[in-house]
Amino acid sequence: DFYKIKSQTEKKIRSFVHSGIEWRAHTYIDLNEEQNEKIIQLIETLDEDDDVQNTFINCKIKIN
Repeated sequence: DFYKIKSQTEKKIRSFVHSGIEWRAHTYIDLNEEQNEKIIQLIETLDEDDDVQNTFINCKIKIN
């Protein structure tokens, strides 16, 4: 039903920029400081890889 609703909405709203299905976690994991740093490093490494398009995680990242 998503694409049917998307098409109908795009016809009514001219300034529609983006729509898509997004994965959202039901629960989130709290990280300690060491784990937080490792996750940030992992995400940065994945971001540099041209073959990786999207990254999804279910932890709370603390950005300093």
